[in-house]
Amino acid sequence: MDISDKEELRKAMDRVAVALDVRLDSDLLNKYLSGTDPMLLAYEKVVEPTSSIPIIVKYLLSCEAYLAQPNFALFYDIFRASRTVPLMRILDRSLRTVRLRVANYEDRVKRLATATKWDEFEACLFEVVVAERYALHPNAKEVAFVVEDGVSRPDLHVITNGEPWFVECKKADRTTDIAACLRNDVRNLVQDAIGCIQATGISAVIELVFRVAPSGVSTGDIASAALASPRSGVPSIDARFTVLATRKTPVALPSLFLFPSPGYYLQEYGYDPSGPWHGLVNRMNCTHAGPSFLSDVEWECAIKWRIENEDLIWRQKRLAFQLLFKGLDQLKKVGHSTILHVAFERDIPLGHRHDQLAAFLRKLIEDNRSEAGAIVFNEAVITVSPQGRFDFVEHAHPITRIDGPFDSPPISGIFLGPEDIVAEDGDWGIGGQLPPIDEIYA
Repeated sequence: MDISDKEELRKAMDRVAVALDVRLDSDLLNKYLSGTDPMLLAYEKVVEPTSSIPIIVKYLLSCEAYLAQPNFALFYDIFRASRTVPLMRILDRSLRTVRLRVANYEDRVKRLATATKWDEFEACLFEVVVAERYALHPNAKEVAFVVEDGVSRPDLHVITNGEPWFVECKKADRTTDIAACLRNDVRNLVQDAIGCIQATGISAVIELVFRVAPSGVSTGDIASAALASPRSGVPSIDARFTVLATRKTPVALPSLFLFPSPGYYLQEYGYDPSGPWHGLVNRMNCTHAGPSFLSDVEWECAIKWRIENEDLIWRQKRLAFQLLFKGLDQLKKVGHSTILHVAFERDIPLGHRHDQLAAFLRKLIEDNRSEAGAIVFNEAVITVSPQGRFDFVEHAHPITRIDGPFDSPPISGIFLGPEDIVAEDGDWGIGGQLPPIDEIYA
């Protein structure tokens, strides 16, 4: 499906609102679009949101902002929309099937309507999407959510040709705790450096590479290096980090420019959120033409940063084994025709999780864990291109027990539908390499 199609998105939003019995308050919508509360939809692990309204309402707000563009007078967070727009379309598709073909769906609908945490909502969304896929399996005779009665049980009971299957769903949080903490540490660490650069009146783009944890570096060290580099034109090298600052001459913007946006980041800072840098921290003196559009920039400083420390990178990508073993425990008492689906998201600059998945498999073997007949890792890659195109890619990484009931899992891919592009190439745990979406539409 074309996830950017605005007409189809409007239909999806209307159907989801009816299915979940939620309504978008017009005053709240106007407040959000005015830009007076930009942190209303913040992700809890990064910034504490200013309201605990249900996440489905936040989805609707974000999608409304997307539908209202182009309009420089209104607030628009393109990075938030790149997530909410495709997932709204997927949720709509799944709810339509689940409400018709899956028994005992009512509790999931209630949870979707009331969840106030992003990860909690999206874990429930994943369960609904998995249920849809099994309900559409050509051999499925009956699909039902298992009633939750305080006892640890699988999420789904599936009957095909008289044979029962049990399916458990686990979704890892969008980002790991350590990745969120590292981002916050870097953001706090570089503020003095940006302030020192600002005091000189020099606009600059700074490349900052850590070889140790940011907590092992002082704000003064970074500030001193950041000041020295643009004057000398050479890197400031420390055993713990390297700083290279390049002077930037502010140029007149050819037209109103959405900010923040991947297009501005790439054009002005050489920063691609899907590229090698782990994050960006910036500050600017500018003139706004509206809450999200720039008309002129007088001064700015941007720090692109990454961590080149194998232990820290591993810890950011490490899967929560406790969550996965909990899923296996829920399958323990229901026989061998069992499947565990595990959803997680790829942090593109950090790369794939082949080694982390392999470590989990080694742990399964060491602990002699054989509860699941199959395990499918459903990896989502959610991005927005420099030209503003939304992209949603799924890599399915299935494994089956040698003595299990399946030669291959009956369902592998979860998020994408039959109308979407499906490629079978790519190594397990890594996935196929796809060209940038802007190249596809060039």
